[in-house]
Amino acid sequence: MEQQKKLVEYGQFPTLKSVGNIYEGDDAMTKAAIISQYNFIFPPHPAKDKAIEKISQQIQLALLERISPEDALKNAEKAANRILLRGGK
Repeated sequence: MEQQKKLVEYGQFPTLKSVGNIYEGDDAMTKAAIISQYNFIFPPHPAKDKAIEKISQQIQLALLERISPEDALKNAEKAANRILLRGGK
């Protein structure tokens, strides 16, 4: 568990929930850690790079506190679905 806590030195997140928040006091990294818990592997798709870019933009806005995390997720979902359904066109 001590090795997991050292991940803070590398800007990484622990893989064990029992380690807790290693970024206590750093609001941006704490938010990023929360968001990263919901990561998934993006399936192969010809427009995946465009969709990931839109998702990343929304995450960045949430981390900068320009929009709420909830709005970022809604916006990302809409934008990514629009791109993926059009096949990147």
